Amino acid sequence: MNDTLSKFIGLYLRYELADDYIGNDRTAKAFDDANDGALKAGFEHLLATRELTREAYLELTDVEFPTEDALYEYLQAAYSYMYEGSGTWPALPADI
Repeated sequence: MNDTLSKFIGLYLRYELADDYIGNDRTAKAFDDANDGALKAGFEHLLATRELTREAYLELTDVEFPTEDALYEYLQAAYSYMYEGSGTWPALPADI
């Protein structure tokens, strides 16, 4: 995972903000523009490699997903919202 994505996840997807973030695609675009497209590239790489573990995500965000699949479904939905125009920002798991 690149540093830009790590910073974005730690800032905007941590427990205190994840549901309130409301999937602000303008924030993601500004973050991406300021980092020469590294956020989108980082998301694409992460979704392809699945190199981020549930434990590492927990350390970054204080959000614990029940399974790796649930984590990557969430990250894919966030990516889809920010870059593909899907309609809703993903909700955190109900059992966290």
